[in-house]
Amino acid sequence: MCAMKAAEKNAKRRAHYNHLERAVDAEAAKRFHEPTYSQRIPHYVKQVYEQLELAAGLSGFEIAGLRDRRTGREYYKADNEVHERKQEEEP
Repeated sequence: MCAMKAAEKNAKRRAHYNHLERAVDAEAAKRFHEPTYSQRIPHYVKQVYEQLELAAGLSGFEIAGLRDRRTGREYYKADNEVHERKQEEEP
């Protein structure tokens, strides 16, 4: 009788830890694919890009990219989303 209880406890413990491992793996995978806060495009950049694109479109022009004077970061549109252009390091 005692051996049965020990086996049941071990099975429950094993199931509990297996569940935790799956939950941690799912969270880690989710965080791996999500951009961190510093990698996200600021909301104001998206808004400015959309507004400039509308104004330029009325005149038959297209916005090729934006550069933030304050930070020096460059943004461009691809796949219907605004992306940050990675700056190449100077030698």
